Amino acid sequence: MVKIAYFAHDLADAAIQRRASTLRRGGVFAGPLLIAVNPAILLSFATAVARRLLTKAGFPCEDRPAPYSVAFPWCAEDFVFTARYAPKHCKAVLFDYAFQTVAAPYIPDQQARTFVIMHDLFSSRHAQFERLGHRDSLPAISEAREMQYLSGADAVVAIQPAEAGFVKKRAPHLTVVCAPMAAKPVDRPQPGTGNRVLFVGTSTAPNVAGLNWFLKEVWPLIAKQKPDTIFWIAGSCGRALQELPAGAKVLGVVPDLAPLYRDAGVVVSPLPGGSGLKIKLVEGLAQGKAMVATAATILGVEHLVAGTVEVTDEPDVFAARTVALLQDEALRMSKATLALDAAREHFAADACYREFLDLVCA
Repeated sequence: MVKIAYFAHDLADAAIQRRASTLRRGGVFAGPLLIAVNPAILLSFATAVARRLLTKAGFPCEDRPAPYSVAFPWCAEDFVFTARYAPKHCKAVLFDYAFQTVAAPYIPDQQARTFVIMHDLFSSRHAQFERLGHRDSLPAISEAREMQYLSGADAVVAIQPAEAGFVKKRAPHLTVVCAPMAAKPVDRPQPGTGNRVLFVGTSTAPNVAGLNWFLKEVWPLIAKQKPDTIFWIAGSCGRALQELPAGAKVLGVVPDLAPLYRDAGVVVSPLPGGSGLKIKLVEGLAQGKAMVATAATILGVEHLVAGTVEVTDEPDVFAARTVALLQDEALRMSKATLALDAAREHFAADACYREFLDLVCA
């Protein structure tokens, strides 16, 4: 059996962190809880709460997502923690995000092969968001700097083919494999009901920007053409909404998405930009759903989902295709069947991870 150390920045095993009994990133453990003692963190929390209260009181305030923690610079305590608690003997080390390869010299077993998961092509994001007039949750990073981070591991694990090809061209000395996000496909297609539209997402910048665009530009057209339609918004993304139109319902973070996917007639993904493989795309396919999405949603896997997902960046077309699916159960079933077939062929675990596992076990 291959023993792999999975090293995620600030997400090391909780039991190990408790044994360390030391300050971590401005926090201290009290039993199972990590309590912030850094004044900056407490001030940020208070500011976020104030924004929410003002918005609810009718004074809209911009909700600013906190920066992604994965890009925070490492400090001396992080390197000491790594050297002390990473396994002394293992065959492979898996870094979660390119930013974490700076810890490679501190891994006790320097004979272990190192892999880095390339969740996104981060250097491409800043320009995308700038063109769209939105602010990303990540700081801008140059292509050269990103390639330097990725070169800190022996091999790169990209999660979609286009970005794997990009790295192969820019850093030909690296071994690059593709391992898309896997999902467990349902047993049969789920056409759902003809008056439910579903969006699922966390409160990241792309989700919030896309959701606001959909609510402003697309939803009014859908509501006008099919007034009985209800728009479900699941996940933490709903917290960032300042105004909610009639027919839209924020469900928040739900314990089980399966019933929502089952009953929804159409799953939408109105992302304006971003990189990597979109989890909401893979989940929608694996749930056997008819989907309408923007071009950014299928970026890098266009050839895998061609004809499966309705794709458009035009608000009126987005609305028209959503309504057409809602009104035609046979059409929904056809698209749901194609979606499930694509999920089984391209995004089931064996299809996604075989190349990576072959490399690790070689």
